[in-house]
Amino acid sequence: MVYIAHIRESDKQIQTVEEHLIGVQLLAQKQLEIK
Repeated sequence: MVYIAHIRESDKQIQTVEEHLIGVQLLAQKQLEIK
């Protein structure tokens, strides 16, 4: 089952919860590398 996390208003692009969580994970990893 696919769950929607966000729908971008400008072009109605859908971001799934899985895509969102992967993006958050990558951002968190980058923050750890910086510190």
